[in-house]
Amino acid sequence: MTFEGREYAITMGSDVERDGMFLELDDVTNGGRDTVGEWFYSDADGSLTFSEHRRRLPTAVLDWFRGEAARRLPPREDAL
Repeated sequence: MTFEGREYAITMGSDVERDGMFLELDDVTNGGRDTVGEWFYSDADGSLTFSEHRRRLPTAVLDWFRGEAARRLPPREDAL
């Protein structure tokens, strides 16, 4: 996703140590890869948590990322 001159990408993975799955939001502008946010789904208790690693991310970017988490991470869309 491109927004206001910044390029964002999502990385999806499994985290064995934390017992769950994650989506990381990365700022990939200018070829870098800076993780700016994360959604984490816990297999242990079924919870979804969001961590923002950079303050004041644009609302449009956060809304897009929330939608991707609802689509890609279990258990259901209405959990977010």
